[in-house]
Amino acid sequence: MEIVRILIRSRKAIDVEAEVKRLEFDHQTFAIPLFILPQEEIDENDAVDLAIGYIDQGEALRVYKYFENKKQVDEVTKSEEKKALEKIFMRLIEHPKLISAEEFINEFNLS
Repeated sequence: MEIVRILIRSRKAIDVEAEVKRLEFDHQTFAIPLFILPQEEIDENDAVDLAIGYIDQGEALRVYKYFENKKQVDEVTKSEEKKALEKIFMRLIEHPKLISAEEFINEFNLS
């Protein structure tokens, strides 16, 4: 299974650089690619922190979503919700402003 995570964060958020650095370390430890999309660049309906685990045939095996109200990531198991999140994921992964966590961190170091 291949897992990819897209994190939606505002460049203006307090401590966003430190948060991304912590998450990038965790993701590198487990070989899970972490990508960032600036919240200002996307439709508010697509502003969902999620991770998808794909099997070899490109089919989503597991879908995970960060739930702000619980402050945790949980697996999404309802078929309709999984499909909706997969569609959002595909829009996000193809977004021209999508960058790696390392690129996001480097932007802060340059400014």
